[in-house]
Amino acid sequence: MSNKIVGEHIRSRRIALGLSQDDVGRHVGVNRATIQRYESGEIEVKRSAAIKLAEILRTTPSYIMGWEERDEMADYLDLMHKRPEMQTLFSITKNAKKEDVEKAIKIIEMLKERD
Repeated sequence: MSNKIVGEHIRSRRIALGLSQDDVGRHVGVNRATIQRYESGEIEVKRSAAIKLAEILRTTPSYIMGWEERDEMADYLDLMHKRPEMQTLFSITKNAKKEDVEKAIKIIEMLKERD
């Protein structure tokens, strides 16, 4: 994937999350100028940096690197960040049996139909 597209992915996620280039650089372990160079497509993002970028930008390394176009993971993470009840729902179901999660889904679907 081109460095330009990778840079656009980094910049769009950073802005969407309200982070500065300094914020991102501190997490990745590089300076602001390096983040600016990633965003402009001037330099290539190494694998280790892509992993750290994905962490702070709440997405996947695959999205950062342009291997997947749709950033579905970021959509879910943003939703969980904006809605604490979604965090709670995930938290209480993450160790549940598959059958129990399926029952919970059916209950939620019935509640939605009632509205």
